[in-house]
Amino acid sequence: MEDYPDTIDYNQLLHRHLNDETFEGVLLDYMLFSGEPSAQFLLEILENFECPAEHRDSFFKAITIVAKKNAVSTDKIKQQINSILGIDSEGGDPVKEEEYTEENIHNACKKAIESADLRILQISDIHMGLLHSSHGRSDTKPHEALLLTLRNLPEVQKPHLCIISGDLTSISSEEEFQEATDFLNRLATGGSLCKSEGLDPKSQILVVPGNHDTKWNQDSLTTDKLELFKAHVSDNGGFITPYGVPNSLQQNNLVAFSNQDRAAEENLPPFSVVHYPELGIEVSLLTSSYYSGELFRDERREKLLKTHALLTEGTDSKQATDTLRNILVLDDGYLSSEYFESIDHTLRDARKNYNSESAINIAVTHHPVVPCGKSEPCYESNALRTRLKQLWKIPIVVHGHAHAINKRPDEAHSSRATGIGCPALSAIDSEDSLGVLLHCIDSRERKIESIAWNFDPEGTFLLEEDYLTSIASNEV
Repeated sequence: MEDYPDTIDYNQLLHRHLNDETFEGVLLDYMLFSGEPSAQFLLEILENFECPAEHRDSFFKAITIVAKKNAVSTDKIKQQINSILGIDSEGGDPVKEEEYTEENIHNACKKAIESADLRILQISDIHMGLLHSSHGRSDTKPHEALLLTLRNLPEVQKPHLCIISGDLTSISSEEEFQEATDFLNRLATGGSLCKSEGLDPKSQILVVPGNHDTKWNQDSLTTDKLELFKAHVSDNGGFITPYGVPNSLQQNNLVAFSNQDRAAEENLPPFSVVHYPELGIEVSLLTSSYYSGELFRDERREKLLKTHALLTEGTDSKQATDTLRNILVLDDGYLSSEYFESIDHTLRDARKNYNSESAINIAVTHHPVVPCGKSEPCYESNALRTRLKQLWKIPIVVHGHAHAINKRPDEAHSSRATGIGCPALSAIDSEDSLGVLLHCIDSRERKIESIAWNFDPEGTFLLEEDYLTSIASNEV
């Protein structure tokens, strides 16, 4: 038991343990030591504790669990939490038990799937080829397990759309792109998706590239500017990408625009927006990996200039070349103001053809726009999030790259779009579970609930309690 002083500073004590696993124990421990009336003590903490926004969910959950363990009625606890969140306890929605209780997470997931009128499967970081395996977790490859599971789902649980948020390949080879497009074709034709009137199954799959999908010329340290991705996935594969909708899908019941005319003239990354009238959703496909390896942030320009000086002086060309390669082959993701302008023009042209305000609007990119896992946000991420929410009226952006889930909304910046990270389907260095996300959208409530759906060591994906590991709600 931790020693506590006669008088206690709640803020100091709880902040000290906020990030570790003993948080609930600290509350229980102090209550036992002090003899404080349980309900009153917890209510005082709720009222006085200055909890950072990013820890608010776990804080509320701990309070509720501690109340239950001490046989304290949770009614007043819930009312106080509602008050903190600005929810009218009489007229507004009460705090849901499943949001704070691990035991009920499966029920919350099932309810979200059943109540959703639009389901979107997000697959990310497939890494076909060199890096694609279950890495000792199973003899079954993750993409095979996923295809089998999707085929066996009831129609009412199958996704209406599938988003691939980058890194289809490991090293951007021809063979890996062929494997990736084979997988996408099987996803489209194998009964994995919910049948939608007026839509070819291929038009229900949207793909953005990742940094692993950029081909590098190691001699000249230049990229192919996603030429292989475009050739295999968009042109020959016939799938919807930031390069637009292929001719083979033009007759489908959708409205699509891209920035290709302007992008070709100004050497900008591709962008496209697709509106599905029957599904009531608009999806914007952004490219953050077009310049992967060419990220000239201010702090790197000086290194680059010094390296160039070494090369031209011929003092230590090998060291200079190695340094230059290390600077260039960074994969943080890059979005520029010029790219934002082309997106702005494209969205304006597209939205003349439909009512975007009544649609559910989301964006997709590969690199994170908020800190996620061990990854930092891509360059100009805050500017992007602000434009998404304020200018383009897109409140949600889903991404990959980090191989991790970022399920908490950024409450400190409600004026910016919320970033939702997806686990990797296959990643050799992932410390987190392999898996996918299932986004369940209730268009009446304007709510998206994102469910982490894990790949099991037995080599399966199942809609069972142990496979659905978290659920997070955001407004759309």
